[in-house]
Amino acid sequence: MVNWHRNPDATLCSSNLRNDTANVTLDTRIWSGWTLDQAQAGTYVGVQGDYTQPKVTTSCANTLMSDWVGLGGVTSGSLIQDGTYSPSHDLASPSAWYEYIGPNHSNNAISMPSVTVHEGDHIHNLVLIQKSTGQTTFYVQDGTTGTSQSVIVNLNTSIYYDGTSAEWVDERPTNAITGNYYTLPDFGVVHWTNAKAYNLHGDWLDFGNHSPVLLKMTSDGTSKGTWLAQPNLPPIDNVTYDDQQYNACY
Repeated sequence: MVNWHRNPDATLCSSNLRNDTANVTLDTRIWSGWTLDQAQAGTYVGVQGDYTQPKVTTSCANTLMSDWVGLGGVTSGSLIQDGTYSPSHDLASPSAWYEYIGPNHSNNAISMPSVTVHEGDHIHNLVLIQKSTGQTTFYVQDGTTGTSQSVIVNLNTSIYYDGTSAEWVDERPTNAITGNYYTLPDFGVVHWTNAKAYNLHGDWLDFGNHSPVLLKMTSDGTSKGTWLAQPNLPPIDNVTYDDQQYNACY
């Protein structure tokens, strides 16, 4: 991928979310978006979503954000996900990646160099897992440049998969070297569409029809912190929403 920088690596992670208002809003330092949380292992085996790659404009240094879809990570340390990065303009171009992490099994995001990403492009993400074998498909497509990449990995489901939740998230990642959060850039609004989760019955579920939980990003992960980003409420047509930036440079 053009201008892809591997050092330092960003690490996306499960969120250690705090329940703010009885499964309506969850406050977190790093996630903004929506989740379906059924609190039953193996409920979801697939997730997909589309968005417009953010146009990052900021005067802050060393900024990074990521947009992704994933399974797990809300109530456990197991999470499989893929998406794109929006780095500082002076560091690199946007890029695609996939990642799988588990309790005591943190891995860095892995580049998907066949996907060419520009700001303003239409992005489609998909994650699917076969519970019986652990075969997991990560797929990212840039519909504007006509590029895509599919990666199949055989995962240990006892480590990397719980399936209790499905997410559509805009994240402030952490620096894998320092362990500190990257500075959140000013990303304006991320427009999400086609947000659906796949269940064991073979149905693609519109997330807005299944009691989605709002994820609000704040400076300290509590409702008392500075409000950094939050999606609109309620979702439009049950598959579409806008994630709004409120404060940057945190």
